[in-house]
Amino acid sequence: MAIIHEAYLFKPSDFARDILPYAKALATGSDGEGEKVLLNTLIERFENSSRTSWLAIEYGGWDVRTLYEELAEAERGGRLNVGWLLVFMIYGYMHPVPSQLGLGGHWSLMEKVLRHPLGWHASDTSSLIHGHSFAYFAQLWIAGELSTIDNHPPKLDCWEHVTTGTTAAQIGWLDYPDVRRFFDRLTKEGSKLPNVKTSQDASSIKQVYDDTLQMLRSANEAKCGLCIITSG
Repeated sequence: MAIIHEAYLFKPSDFARDILPYAKALATGSDGEGEKVLLNTLIERFENSSRTSWLAIEYGGWDVRTLYEELAEAERGGRLNVGWLLVFMIYGYMHPVPSQLGLGGHWSLMEKVLRHPLGWHASDTSSLIHGHSFAYFAQLWIAGELSTIDNHPPKLDCWEHVTTGTTAAQIGWLDYPDVRRFFDRLTKEGSKLPNVKTSQDASSIKQVYDDTLQMLRSANEAKCGLCIITSG
């Protein structure tokens, strides 16, 4: 099974501003009321946003009918998969749709090139290829904005389960400073590519390097971050 890597332009600050009221409702609501508020908003966006609905279908075959089924389950007292709902909100901030960016099926080759012989640290390699987790997003952008109760930190467990729901799926994000740092570093290290020796031919290495640089260049020119999805 091929795992495909795709990237979209993404502004974490814009998404954080939009999701904050729902994050507060999830943290303070009782009996699943915050979940229902989020779900009703999603149904409205599915019906009015081609971007959200297209990506939901692309990554899992979800449609608005699925959300109505979830709403009916919630009305019967069932609990919702909040991480699954949050990813649909993220879709509304990803563009272009369909994606014109990403490393396709060659992301693992770029991972190898970055580690050896370019010598990137494992954490930087993982961040560039897969992005930061949305659990980290919640800690960075959401936690400080939520009021605490009895001096206890806000509950952000649902952010650890943000997923597209597809096979071998992973979704992550980069901010603009990440993009600039990786773009500058990778640009400078391009001269090392002719000396890279792997089991892959030089043309494949050059292609995946160019695709990586184009992904970063597009975000850098747009002065924004990236949302990165790998799925099969």
